[in-house]
Amino acid sequence: MQNTKTTIIIGVKETETSYFDGSLLLIFALAVGSVAIGSFWSGIVRYHLVSGSSMDATSSADRSSMYLPRKLSKEEVSVSLTPMMIVVFVFCMVNMLLLLYWFFDYLVYVIIGLFAFASATAVYQCLEPLFMKITPKCVWSYNESANRRSIVFRLNQIVLFTIACSLSVVWVVYRKESWAWILQDILGVAFSINMLRLIRLPNFKICTILLVVLFFYDIFFVFITPFFTKNGESIMVEVASGGHSDSSVGGSGKISEDEQLPMLLRVPHLGYHPFDACYTRHSLLGFGDILVPGLLVSFCHYIDLKMKTPFKIYWVSTLAAYALGLITTFVALFVMDMAQPALLYLVPFTVITVAIIALCRGELKLIWKENDTNKISSSDDSTDGVSPSYGTVDTSVDVEQGQAGNH
Repeated sequence: MQNTKTTIIIGVKETETSYFDGSLLLIFALAVGSVAIGSFWSGIVRYHLVSGSSMDATSSADRSSMYLPRKLSKEEVSVSLTPMMIVVFVFCMVNMLLLLYWFFDYLVYVIIGLFAFASATAVYQCLEPLFMKITPKCVWSYNESANRRSIVFRLNQIVLFTIACSLSVVWVVYRKESWAWILQDILGVAFSINMLRLIRLPNFKICTILLVVLFFYDIFFVFITPFFTKNGESIMVEVASGGHSDSSVGGSGKISEDEQLPMLLRVPHLGYHPFDACYTRHSLLGFGDILVPGLLVSFCHYIDLKMKTPFKIYWVSTLAAYALGLITTFVALFVMDMAQPALLYLVPFTVITVAIIALCRGELKLIWKENDTNKISSSDDSTDGVSPSYGTVDTSVDVEQGQAGNH
């Protein structure tokens, strides 16, 4: 008998697939929605703080009171930042990213724990104003006669706290399930909105410096670092994908059963691809691509409220620019077929938009050195139905005063 050898080749034939995936629409809606809600809320809170209002959001009758924290007077108007502090902040980000790259298997659990705690807190703080409005006020008090102290418990707060913690705990326990992305995105949206509400940059100068520095940071770690790594993949992509080089920042990637960083929005691809039989592909967008431009959009909403601009031109225009920048990111992802640093497109779109509007209105110097110490005076006028009566804003601020207020 003659021995014969038969070679069998098994392969996967890639059929024609669409360049557009419906998951990007959901990513787009979540990102733009988070920036819109967070910046809107941030602008209102900051406007009330600058105006000297110390009202209790739960007892005020005006339409914007539901957006205000319960103890408004204890919050800072804006974060006191200098250019040097921004450089130090970015330096810390670089170190953290490198540590995650080298020790991902250990630090990922620290990030998961921090995200679980921060997101539970964010869900509570985001829903508390609305929850306190729509639920009955059931109060239970406990008196300690010896020390003459009274402890008051609100039932609706306890219920809301339980819901927020439960969402976070369920995500931690089932984070590797196929449906866990839904909980992660809910927690991520709440986290993004709450961060935009809490962090308020002082002026356009600080906004521009922060965005420009992170612009180069994003480009370096996505486009430049592949020249220095052994496998030719960028450090940003490796960290975002948990060490799986097929993933892409601001685009699509595979999710395996290994641990993944939770600091991003992810939605499974809705279209068909032959490789879907091997692993689940997701569209990804990091929180930084929401928060960094969102801080500028938040500042713009405050400027609109303070200067009483028509149609909230700064906020609406910058929000639209953010949306266009995000669309450009997705287009570039498919055209170049490689990971894209979203800030490469989002920063120019948003910063240039604000600068052009301010130049056309002759307000660039005012917003560049904006000083929160310039209080809004009281009068009988109302501001666009979103805040109490505060009257006009004194914009005749001496430039030297603005500089002194920033040091």
